[in-house]
Amino acid sequence: MIAKSRYFIAVFAIIFLLSACSANKKEYSGLTSEQVKIAEMIIDAATQIEIGNLEQAEKIYEEILSVNADNSLAYYQLASLNFQQRNIDRAIEYNQKAISLDKKNHWYREQLAEIYMQTNRLPKAIEQYEILIKQNPEIEAYYQQIALMYYQNDELDKVIGIINRMEKQFGFNENMGKARYGIYNAMNQKDKAEKEIKNLSEQYPQNIEYLSVLAQIAVEKGKKDEALRYFTTIETIAPNDENNTIALIEYYHKENKIDSLETYISRLCLNKDVNFSTKNMVMLSIYGDKVDTDMQYFLYYFYHLEQMRDLHAEEATLWQNLGIAYIRTQNMEGALVAFKKSIELGIDDYPTFESLLFVQNSLEPADSILATANKVIELYPEKAVPYLFKGISLMEKSDYIGAILSFEQGLKREDNNQALKEDLHINIAESHYSIGQYENAFEHFEKVLELNPNNIYTLNNYAYYLCLKEKNLDKAETMARKAYEMEPNNITFADTYACVLLSKGKSKQALKILEKFLDSYDEWSDTVKEHYEDIKDIAEE
Repeated sequence: MIAKSRYFIAVFAIIFLLSACSANKKEYSGLTSEQVKIAEMIIDAATQIEIGNLEQAEKIYEEILSVNADNSLAYYQLASLNFQQRNIDRAIEYNQKAISLDKKNHWYREQLAEIYMQTNRLPKAIEQYEILIKQNPEIEAYYQQIALMYYQNDELDKVIGIINRMEKQFGFNENMGKARYGIYNAMNQKDKAEKEIKNLSEQYPQNIEYLSVLAQIAVEKGKKDEALRYFTTIETIAPNDENNTIALIEYYHKENKIDSLETYISRLCLNKDVNFSTKNMVMLSIYGDKVDTDMQYFLYYFYHLEQMRDLHAEEATLWQNLGIAYIRTQNMEGALVAFKKSIELGIDDYPTFESLLFVQNSLEPADSILATANKVIELYPEKAVPYLFKGISLMEKSDYIGAILSFEQGLKREDNNQALKEDLHINIAESHYSIGQYENAFEHFEKVLELNPNNIYTLNNYAYYLCLKEKNLDKAETMARKAYEMEPNNITFADTYACVLLSKGKSKQALKILEKFLDSYDEWSDTVKEHYEDIKDIAEE
């Protein structure tokens, strides 16, 4: 209001002058020379204000008062100028003088009220607005200003009083009801708040906002049937309303009504106006940790992810979650597609890349795995797993030296994951063995057993390689027997044990081991069948 005063003065002065000008625009009719001089000074002062020369404008207004001590407009404008310069007391003094000279001028009183408001003299400001209301009861803004000041001063009961006065003066409107509801809530007067929102809902029965509030009140009071009626009404008015669908999901979750719960989760998931992140957040809030621990809830979650697959086909996180779900359901082909899609759409977190490598390792050729591993190493050079898969890919391409170098890089980066360390040493051992570096191979097998004496793969393979080289057969027998005893139904481990026993001259014992598996003879590998025939021939001699 104060900032606009300069424009008011300029317009006022121009109107004043135009009304006083003669037809030839050079003579003034009906005005004294003093009046003409004051009008010209007012315009001059307005000009100075416009260009920011407040000091000069103030001098002009003071000069006007020297000519006419009762010029209320000059006092009003001096009040504005002094307030802008933070001369508060002088501003108030000038404004009060202007009001004393023109008590019904609402501009003057509004400015004084604003000065009081901005200097946190709220009672005085309220006093001025109350006078303004008496003079102009039809101006709603005056009531609103008083209500605002009471609110700022945390006098909420007085805010209610002002709203009631407004309703009496202007009649009920929606904003009054909403304001009153909000204040009653802030005052923790729940019954009055509920009464207010019920009244609003009766006045505006199609407004789902009010119905939603009433539904939540009913939920809080334990009035389940009443809450459901409100939710159902909202559903009739706005069947695709996101908030109501979520509210119904929460309602049926609390009531443990799984069928209805799943119906509304499906409705939410298929609502094209709701974003994926909201849908996923709601599902996880409902299912919680059960997604990880309870297969039924995981399947619910998985089903809804697939529901959204086409609708949110450009959501990288959706494909990421689908990839994880496909792995859990042993759908490696689906997981492969999902992880690739998530990365294509912008997912660049390491776990997704690692999951892709694991899936690729079971489905794709070495070149594809190698390409992904190199990309991940470039993005995350400090991670060990990509070096493992790079090495495995190089082994498949018979690049054993390259594989060993990659595995060793992985070992340099892994300190805490024992299983990964075991895998790296195993593959280093296998690579060394493949190029005839047997002692190096045995050294790394030993390192595996230092980490985990029960690593069944190493126990078996290390024993078999020692047997082939006819080295340390006692150690080989001990390891082979341990692996066999750990998995006595595994034909591979039984075969290794039998071969070691044969190397030690225990052909009959070796034969007994393999004869236990004769029922599945047709499923044996050619190598096992060959070993069996050799052992049988020797044992029967």
